Amino acid sequence: MSESRNSDGTYHSQKVYNFTSKFEELKPHKDNWKGDFIHGYYIDEKVCDDVIEYFNEPDPEKQVGVYGNADEPDLDKKDSTDLYVHPTNGDPRIRAYLDQLAQAVKCYTGDFPALNNQSPWHIDTLFNLQHYKPGGGFKVWHHERDAYAVQNRMLVFMTFLNTVTDQGGTEFKYQKRIVNAEKGLTVFWPTDYTHIHRGVVSPTQDKYIATGWYHFRGPFEFQDENGEKRIFDGRNIR
Repeated sequence: MSESRNSDGTYHSQKVYNFTSKFEELKPHKDNWKGDFIHGYYIDEKVCDDVIEYFNEPDPEKQVGVYGNADEPDLDKKDSTDLYVHPTNGDPRIRAYLDQLAQAVKCYTGDFPALNNQSPWHIDTLFNLQHYKPGGGFKVWHHERDAYAVQNRMLVFMTFLNTVTDQGGTEFKYQKRIVNAEKGLTVFWPTDYTHIHRGVVSPTQDKYIATGWYHFRGPFEFQDENGEKRIFDGRNIR
């Protein structure tokens, strides 16, 4: 168990572990250039094992997954156990995962450099660790920017934390494509209705994923290279 956790799964400190590894190219998925903007890259499998270990420790924040803005679970739509994680979480296993995720998204922006020519974006909300038991899954078609409350979502990420050999991937409706669940495969795609998707239920095997979103940043202040205070107003710097 991490030094950051108490025995009941709560945290006794907010210490943040900083990882500053050098950027390195990750192995790309063989189907990256199908013209559908669904690209994947393979991160360190040991990091995936550690995130599963983190998830399986006692934690009072675990909950039955819900679909959309529903207040109550509907297992016919989504059958999962979810654990939300803040991007400032100090556990070294989470820091190591976010470090690998940063490597992967740099690969994605390398494939689509136009993403670097728009307003700033980052992870600034909780992301989600999910466990699907055999027969469980996110069973309904959905996309990730379907309401005013989530309008700032720009890009989706999802990491398969374990390999599932009896189905268990993610199906994209309009692309007529299934991305299989391969341990370490971290997939990115646009948030909108063009990329409606659902989980492929495995009747026999467990599935673990980490998933969340990159958001456009709202207004913020910063100091430029000359030490002068500047403001980003949501679109322009002044």
